[in-house]
Amino acid sequence: MRSERQKHRWVAVGPLPPPVTGQSVAFQCLVDNVESGVVDVVDLSCRKRGLPGSLARVLHMVKVIVRCTVATAAARRNVYLTMGQSRASFFRDLPIVLSAALARRRIICHLHGGNYGEFYSNQNALIRMLIRFALRRAKVLAVLSAKLTDMFDFDPSLSPKVRIVPNGLPFSDRESGGPMSLPNDSPVRILFLSNLIPSKGYQILADAVKLLAGSYHVNVHCKFCGTFYSVDSRARLREDAESRQRFLSAIAAPATAGFLEYCGEVSGEQKLAFLREAHFFVLPTTYVNEGQPVSIIEAMAFGTVVITTDHRANSDLVQGGVTGLLVPPYDARAIADAVFSLIRDPERYAAMSRNAFELYRQRFTHARHISAMRRLLDL
Repeated sequence: MRSERQKHRWVAVGPLPPPVTGQSVAFQCLVDNVESGVVDVVDLSCRKRGLPGSLARVLHMVKVIVRCTVATAAARRNVYLTMGQSRASFFRDLPIVLSAALARRRIICHLHGGNYGEFYSNQNALIRMLIRFALRRAKVLAVLSAKLTDMFDFDPSLSPKVRIVPNGLPFSDRESGGPMSLPNDSPVRILFLSNLIPSKGYQILADAVKLLAGSYHVNVHCKFCGTFYSVDSRARLREDAESRQRFLSAIAAPATAGFLEYCGEVSGEQKLAFLREAHFFVLPTTYVNEGQPVSIIEAMAFGTVVITTDHRANSDLVQGGVTGLLVPPYDARAIADAVFSLIRDPERYAAMSRNAFELYRQRFTHARHISAMRRLLDL
């Protein structure tokens, strides 16, 4: 039986779904794969109902800070914090870091995005000083890719603290698929599996599918899965009912009905089924807070050929012409051309599918990611 002294050796602070984001999925994956008796989990997600949004966020922030302070005092070792990339999230993170520093805990800050350098540069001198002060208290600053380490170049003293821990498949590797081939007569299936934020490029993909069906005469079907969000001036996500209704109206039009489908937010077996059947996964993202999309790793684990932009750490996953294709941002025709070129060359498609699945097996499996996280946390 686990002794009392072993309990709550460390504190894990981060967002749990809902809402479903790459960060919340990654944090859930971590929490699910450590012994519950040795970690005290503090959920950063705000789900208060019946209160004005700003008041709900303030009350939730106060609750989180108090909860973290108490948990940190009781912890025996690590405080693991998933960092934000906005001013509001920094002022939430700051007291958490300070309380951990005062308690002399080992602080691990994990950044799941790729925008911290720009966030820092947009702040005034006082907030920049506070950011540097907080980050210097950390023992480790974890990032997703070597391509993202320069986010902390604003303070040379932070460089020795930076560790690279790539994302991995957020569910068991046993549930993954294998290399794909293109169908002979059934529709070519395209999947968009991410939050539907304008800068994620879902509308650009819809335009590309219209070109494939109309100008290229391809038998194609594209599923869009996720929740509609807009990004406000403080980099917060807000559900966007207006964009949802506008998109649903557009894909219900006679010109697009039958090859564009919105499936809502999917999870579990439904999500796995969509991943298994997809021939192409398309994410033409320019999202400012993007890091290394978990959704692309999920697609690779099923041998799906990915078409995306060379944004943030995407090229760690999609090596252009080898494991998938990179296209310019905002370019529907480039996406259509990329899909069409592989439809006309099924052997090249099959080779890319094999290469994508092999890259997943070598670098981005669930087991490899959890092992790297355990080393990071010194468990």
